[in-house]
Amino acid sequence: MKPVINSAIEEIRSSIEIKNNILMYRDVPVLKAPWDLEIILLLIEEIRPTLIIETGTAYGGSAFLYADFMRLIGTTIKMPSVITVEDRSHYKGDGTHLDPVSMTGYIPDNFKVVRHPDVLYIERNSLDEKTLNEISKYLPGRKVLVNLDSDHHWNHVTKELQSYSKFVSVNSYLIVEDMKINLVHLQHGTGPDEAVYEFLKGNNSFEIDKSQNNPKSLNIDGYLRRVK
Repeated sequence: MKPVINSAIEEIRSSIEIKNNILMYRDVPVLKAPWDLEIILLLIEEIRPTLIIETGTAYGGSAFLYADFMRLIGTTIKMPSVITVEDRSHYKGDGTHLDPVSMTGYIPDNFKVVRHPDVLYIERNSLDEKTLNEISKYLPGRKVLVNLDSDHHWNHVTKELQSYSKFVSVNSYLIVEDMKINLVHLQHGTGPDEAVYEFLKGNNSFEIDKSQNNPKSLNIDGYLRRVK
């Protein structure tokens, strides 16, 4: 099995390039740093989830990549293999929408999300009861990994942690992205790091997997492994 997985990672890498400082997968933007994406691929290799739940679709590149990778390593056993959630309500309606990373700048929205047949696209707030109920329908019998990468403000991340942590399988991961966003965007204020540390004080089912930390990453301490 190991050579198959290694070949799968190489195939994914061969479809990745950097254009204008943006990581692209099959010409679709993936709003992640290369080293962070590499860590996530290695975790998928290790954990072999049969369902990945992502909040923060953006251009759809990461969801597309996850679905392709799961096919390549043979963990696509049911549909969907990936569920991705994006709240489109913050669109300005004039051709641009709020940058989901900084929430201060704007990126063009005159694009169509590239859709993968294995992915379920939910266009609603990640905390909407309808969203959570819809996701819950796909959980039975699945090994679940969750990737939180939507609104990075403390209040939103805190609520996502409370809601989405319940979906994560034991020995799988809850990945919280841009933990150190306030080091890049000084005006951002409290964000994912404060939310995660507070969450862990009242939840002993998760532990920070510090072996996944990369000093170049903004996701330091954002790899939470469910231990029970």
